[in-house]
Amino acid sequence: MINITNSLQKTHKAAKTLQSLSNSGIQKLLLDMAKALEEKQSALLKANASDLSRQPTDNPRNDRLLLNEQRIKNIAASMRKVAKLPDPTGRVLEKRTLYNGIHLKKVAVPLGVVGAIYESRPNVTFDIAALCLRSRNAAVLKGSSEAADTNAAAVKIIHSVLKAHRLPTALVNLLPPDREVVQQLFEATSYLDVLIPRGSDQLIQYVRQHSRVPAL
Repeated sequence: MINITNSLQKTHKAAKTLQSLSNSGIQKLLLDMAKALEEKQSALLKANASDLSRQPTDNPRNDRLLLNEQRIKNIAASMRKVAKLPDPTGRVLEKRTLYNGIHLKKVAVPLGVVGAIYESRPNVTFDIAALCLRSRNAAVLKGSSEAADTNAAAVKIIHSVLKAHRLPTALVNLLPPDREVVQQLFEATSYLDVLIPRGSDQLIQYVRQHSRVPAL
């Protein structure tokens, strides 16, 4: 039986390291990831071809799974756009003074660890990782078995850049594609702050109905 507790513990601990990074440091991290994606695309395309080879040729989901040079360029461009977004943390959302003179401020802070369950679109691996890191959150990713090789190759690229920046690779944690992992995610209230399903309405409703972790 697969047990992901130790893996989730590492990500939960690693999430704190993002708080000490400067805004420019996070931007540089994402820009370097986009560059690494383009430079190492051959490994990603090879892994993607392996995933596609296991699918029936008439599978209508093959186009969602497929990566090519243009799609990789689009993913890299999207990551660069995320890098340029303003830092969402530290922003004052509301402030007021109480009748007794106490000043109150509501400030945007990171969630901590964001879990994501998604289907066979491999670009989502890069999308979620980039958005989480930009907002100073660690990411726990559960992709589909159809895209297992592609997702593993994608996260290997992401980890290479995290290492180059002397950051823990657990900040972006790709879980095994096995279905038995899902129920453990639903119960991981000590390590996940929110769980986000991305895919069909059936997937979204299933997560909403069964997860003990707050779901968006």
